[in-house]
Amino acid sequence: MNDAVNPTNIVLWGGFALAFVFGAVASKANFCIMGAVSDVVNMGHWGRMRMWLLAIAVALIGANLLYYGGLIDLSKSVYRRPTIPWLSLLVGGGLFGVGMTLAAGCVNKNLIRLGAGSLRSLVVLAFMAIAAYMTLKGLFGQWRATWLDPVAIDLSSFGLKDQGLPALLAQASGMPARSAILAAALPLVALLLLFVFSNK
Repeated sequence: MNDAVNPTNIVLWGGFALAFVFGAVASKANFCIMGAVSDVVNMGHWGRMRMWLLAIAVALIGANLLYYGGLIDLSKSVYRRPTIPWLSLLVGGGLFGVGMTLAAGCVNKNLIRLGAGSLRSLVVLAFMAIAAYMTLKGLFGQWRATWLDPVAIDLSSFGLKDQGLPALLAQASGMPARSAILAAALPLVALLLLFVFSNK
């Protein structure tokens, strides 16, 4: 097989090209979730938050079209499990927010700063990676699995296979799963896009 059309090479070089473009755009647009939240809370300015909502809308459209076309199986994603460990999500989200504040930006912002030569961001990202691994499989992982994860809502007791909106819609309405994907995603995406491109 020709190395130029090797799928591995296509994925690697495509990922590099997308990362380069994303880094350039994110650096120019000051793309940071902590900054977006700060702008809304402190100044009432929604410019950067609209960027995040647009990114969410694009991700929803892309993922659901790929799933609808049978190219990926979202049901195997960790986000579509039939349990919602709400206490883990609450504690993890709170700690992540505190960490963003202490690091003066989200992970994305620190990646951009690292690309610009910031050694402080290198330290932040290294410790973030260590803490993430410890939370999954290390010292914190045992505490999380013992104390936080058992406090969860089990959707399978309600007859749902996963926590996705299409599964809920399919069960409530009786429509086929493929139709439920479009029926659930399109109105949400439309609302997001309406807000993103509104003049207010």
